[in-house]
Formats: sequence, C-alpha cells, structure tokens
Amino acid sequence: MNCPRCGYKIVGHRRRCENCGQDLRPYESLRKLSNKLYNEGLAEAQVRNLSGACDKLKRSLEYNKENIDARNLLGLVYYELGETVAAIVEWVISTNISKNDNPADALLEKVQGDANEFREAKSAVKKFNIALDMAKQGNDDLAMMQLKKVTALNDHYVRAFLLLSLLQIKHGEYENAKKNLKRVLKVDVGNLDARRYMNELRKVAGEKGKPEGPYKNDSGNETDSPFGISKGTPYREDKPNFVAFVTFFIGAVIGVLAIYFFAVHGIRAKLVAENAEETRKLGTQISDLTAKNSSLESEKSILEGRVSDLSSELLYEKKLNAVNYVEFINLCAEFDEIRNNVAEPAKASYEAYLKEKEAAKEAEKSPENVTENGTEEGTDTANVPAEVTDAEPAEETKEEPEKCFGDFLTDEQSDRIEAFYNNLLEFDIGLAGDNANILRLHEEMKKYISEIIKMQENVQP
Repeated sequence: MNCPRCGYKIVGHRRRCENCGQDLRPYESLRKLSNKLYNEGLAEAQVRNLSGACDKLKRSLEYNKENIDARNLLGLVYYELGETVAAIVEWVISTNISKNDNPADALLEKVQGDANEFREAKSAVKKFNIALDMAKQGNDDLAMMQLKKVTALNDHYVRAFLLLSLLQIKHGEYENAKKNLKRVLKVDVGNLDARRYMNELRKVAGEKGKPEGPYKNDSGNETDSPFGISKGTPYREDKPNFVAFVTFFIGAVIGVLAIYFFAVHGIRAKLVAENAEETRKLGTQISDLTAKNSSLESEKSILEGRVSDLSSELLYEKKLNAVNYVEFINLCAEFDEIRNNVAEPAKASYEAYLKEKEAAKEAEKSPENVTENGTEEGTDTANVPAEVTDAEPAEETKEEPEKCFGDFLTDEQSDRIEAFYNNLLEFDIGLAGDNANILRLHEEMKKYISEIIKMQENVQP
C-alpha cells in the first residue's frame, strides 16, 4: 500500500505513514471494503451471475481504483458479456497502474493478438449500433436482420440478444424470443432484463380466450351454464288474445312500407350505380396516388437508412478512436522506457568515451615531458653505456580500435529501438488528427528515435 498523501510505500500494517504522519486507518478500511466487494464479485462470476459480478466489481473500484484484481476481473466479465472494447480499456488501465507481473498483459496480448477475432468484435459493435438506431426509428425488420448478423459474429453479445428478443416479442415471434433469452441466461444467469422479458413472454404466450357457450350437461343436452345446469321453462298464465289484433295491424303497416320501399328502390339503385362509377374512377386515381406515395416513402426510408448508417459509422469511428488513443498511451510509455533506460545512458557513455579519447590525443601532443631527441628532461646521455644503445627497440603499443555509438548498445537494445520506430511509423495517427498534442508528441518521438538510429548507422572508420 502507498501513502495517499506522499506516495511513500507502506510495509506491513501501519496506522500512520512513517514519512508524513498521515493517518492510514480510513484508507485501510476502504481497502478492506474494496477487497470484500471483489471477493463477492468473484463468487458471483464463478456461478455465472455476470451482471451481479459487474455491479460488485464496479463498487469495489469506487473504493479503491488501484485494486488490480478487481479491474482485471471486471475486464474478463465484460469480455464474457461480449463487450470487448470495454474489457480492453479496463486491462490497459490495469497495466498502467501496475506493470510488474500483471495478468492483464497476457489478456491484452491474447485479445489483440488474434486479428480476426478483434476485427469481428469491432464489426459486431458497429452493426449493433446500426440496429439500435433502426429500432429507434421503427424499422424493426431491418434492425432484426442486423442483430442476427451481430449474434452470428459474437454469440456472447448479451445486449444484442436482449434487443433481438425484445423486437421478436413485439412482433409475436415468441419461440425465437424464448430461445434467445435462454441463450442470454446461459451466459449470464442473473441478467434482470432477460428474466423480466421471460416473465412478460410467459404472460403473453399464456393468455387464452374464454370458452363460449353453449355448454353441455352430463346427459349431453346444451345449457347456458358452464356448470351443466339447465334453466327450467317459465310458468305462463292464459290471457286474452290481444296478440292477434296487434299482429294484424303491424302486418298492414309493414305491407304499406314494403310497397313504398320497392317503388323507391329502383330510383335509388340507379343513383347508386352512377355513384359507384364515380367512386371507381376516384378509386383509380387514389390508387395511382397511393402507389406514388409508397414509392416516395420507400425512397425516404432508403435515404433514412443511409443517414443511419453514416451516423453509426461516425459513432463507431469515435469508439475506435478511443481504442487508438489507448494504443498511443502505450507507445508513449514505451518511448519513455527506451529513452530513459536505453538511449540516454548509451549517449552519456559514448560522449564520455569521446571526451577521454580527445584528452588522450591532447596529452600525446603536449611537449612538456618529451625533448627533441626523444629522452626525458634531466637525463645524462653521456654516461649511458654503449651496450644500452645497441639494445633492441621496445615493442610498439597496439592502438585500441575506435568505438562508435552502437558499441554502447546491446543487440537486443538495438532491435528494440528499431522495432519501436516501426511501430511509430505504422501507428494510424489519422484517427487522432484533430488532437494537436498527439500530433506533436508523435513527431517528437519519431524525431528522437530517428536520431538514435542515425547515430547507430554513422559508424566511424
């Protein structure tokens, strides 16, 4: 644990920082609470309750953002839910916090190393955004087509399966929706949205119409009661027969009305025929206008689809720019490592060697310690015996071969510098072209590494 105030590394369980005296007990409590939530999230992830695990791990990071285990596990949960970009972001943050023996390095290498998998993940995100926009605009058929392509690319993309099942429930495809929800619950058994959709699906699919009469009792006779009880015949008393008189009167009135009806019916039929002809002509005109209107609506939907595609591509480019920015952060970190621990120490050693070499040359040219005859000052040459002058000359000293800047770098360091320079050249700066700081840092790194490579190639004879 590091002191939150001065950054001093705390060894063991201390109540106060040995460097600045900061009270560490509140921070220790937060760290323990973060570890507790991490353990609960790990337990949820082990039983494939990924939604619950995601919530626990996010809360754990709120209490301690440097909890590497919680951040790495959150990235794994995102990856299992089909959120590959979110998983990569969590792992990159983890590697920036701790670079020594961090499992996130292996996870990033595995995900980013498989180019096909990474490309399919980005394509799935793009198609999902397109489908989401289509669903918002009411183009459910096109949205479902896009979502089926997304689920074919990534069979763990939970959000895509949930949206597809929701649209299928809306259009009455209950069996397909049920299959997709089961696939979601197989990946994430605690997904609340999937369980809510499943309950709604059961309610909709379980509704049946009420049975209509007539019913039948045990003897096979029809009855109005669903319990098989038939109503008895009501009792009626004999009354005076006024019904016959009323019936005769009503019949006479009906006869008069019938004559009037048939007389008027002929005139009305002619008018109806004329109106029908006019209606037919108007119907033809309306059908032509309707066809033109449907054609215009079709063109409008096509143009709206194109606008949706362009908007989705713009959103995708923004998300991809975030991933590219993370890669640029990694390049900057590696550049600092190469410059501080490889290039600068080698330059310092090489410059020191050049200074020593220049000092040696100046010492050889100095006439203070050598006379014109090549003997030291103060030596009496008259008393030197003749035998000494006949001695063999001393062996000539072999000159040490001159060194160049590359001699102060190992082969591994030279290869690392060249590989980093190639990565700088291959980095797609176009996605971040509107950021002046990124452009400036990119040019500075290329210029510095290019100078180091030239110093290695300029080998002195």
